[in-house]
Amino acid sequence: MRLGRAARLAALLVLANAAIGVWAWQRLPAAIAVAFGPDGLPHAWAPKPLGLSILPATAALVTLGVGLAVSTLPGGEGRARSGGPFGLLVAPAALLLVAQAGFVARALDPAFDWARWLFLALAVLLTLTGASLGRLRRNHLMGVRTRWTLADAGVWTRTQRLTGRLMVASAVALAAAVAFLPDRPLMIALLILGAVGAPVAGAVYSARPGRTG
Repeated sequence: MRLGRAARLAALLVLANAAIGVWAWQRLPAAIAVAFGPDGLPHAWAPKPLGLSILPATAALVTLGVGLAVSTLPGGEGRARSGGPFGLLVAPAALLLVAQAGFVARALDPAFDWARWLFLALAVLLTLTGASLGRLRRNHLMGVRTRWTLADAGVWTRTQRLTGRLMVASAVALAAAVAFLPDRPLMIALLILGAVGAPVAGAVYSARPGRTG
């Protein structure tokens, strides 16, 4: 995905995020819950203008930050090999849009389980990220970047594929937990396993003797 197209899509997602807040403005009380405890009950409140603007503002800042990071990639070969990192612009904006939708739904209906909604969205994001890692070309912005993966195309490919499979497996387990065993500590553990454990395992794998063959 080219940078311009990704930037336009991310901008539309950020605008949609803000539009949800505008739509909810007349439907919510002056103060709304903005943080929830492990039991799902609210424990922090904020004025409506602040509460409805947190996620759109975060989406805009993250999108801008990632866009600036992508734009600093060197020209020529560096940009040509980057490919996949341009999709980084879209992923956080999409995730925060889903989070805003769930946040507003929770504010409108206290029985709505916003945490499960968000964990399910994170499981989908992990699945898509893991599935795309094996097709990611070498770059200095996205993927498991170690001195071994950046030095050898074969090590890069094998490491990204392993990391992607571990990430997808963790995402499937997370989705199953959300559907059948919605225990928040378990869901947090599975999320950390996929988002942090899989890349760490990939980095360790890339350093093993014989990986450069």
